[in-house]
Amino acid sequence: QQRTAGSPLTLIAYGYENLPSYEDDFKREFTLTRNSPVNGALVISRAKQSHSAVYFCAASTHFQSEVYFGAGTKLTVL
Repeated sequence: QQRTAGSPLTLIAYGYENLPSYEDDFKREFTLTRNSPVNGALVISRAKQSHSAVYFCAASTHFQSEVYFGAGTKLTVL
């Protein structure tokens, strides 16, 4: 998650195999889903204005290897 352009990214959660792990501040409102090793989603249970940000997905081929980021998805909640 990146709230404003140029600000640091904030880790929300990560998944290893089918086991999601959440950062404490995001456990209640966010859910990671995966229906295959290469397909998943981040679900916000009740989106509100404070969730407005650019959200990035990253993937790696092995634990502790290089990470590849997607282009990001901008979420604006009015």
